[in-house]
Amino acid sequence: VINYNRLFSATRASVLEAQGGMSVAEAIASSAVKTSIDMRAKMLVVLTETGNTARLIAKYRPEQPILVLTASHETARQAEGSLRGCTARVMGSMLGTERVLLAAAEVGKELGWVTSGDLLVAVHGMTDAVSGATNQ
Repeated sequence: VINYNRLFSATRASVLEAQGGMSVAEAIASSAVKTSIDMRAKMLVVLTETGNTARLIAKYRPEQPILVLTASHETARQAEGSLRGCTARVMGSMLGTERVLLAAAEVGKELGWVTSGDLLVAVHGMTDAVSGATNQ
C-alpha cells in the first residue's frame, strides 16, 4: 500500500533540498497536491496551455487522478503519454474558467472519478488562455 502523504512529503523535501526553495509554479503545484490530500479530493483538474503545471503536479504523485484540460493537441498528447496519473482532454476554448471547470466535473463523472458532491482541486492561471499565468 502506498502512503501518498509520505510520498508527497519526501518529494517536497527532496525538491527543497536540491533547489534550496521553490519557484512560484512549483509551490502552487505542491500546494495543490497537499490540498487534495488534506481534503480527500477525488480529482485534480489542471487548466494548462503548455502542460508545465500538469508536469509539476504529476511530479508529486497524487493519489487522485489528474484531468488535464488544454486547447493544445500537442500538450494533451504529451500529458497523457508521459505524465503519471494524467488524462488529457482538448477543449475548444479555455476562455471562461467557470465554464471549463463545470465541463471538467462532467468529464470526471463520465470517467467514474467523481460523483455529485465530491470535492476536486483545480489549478489554473489568473488570465484565461495565457501561458505562464499560473506563475503569477
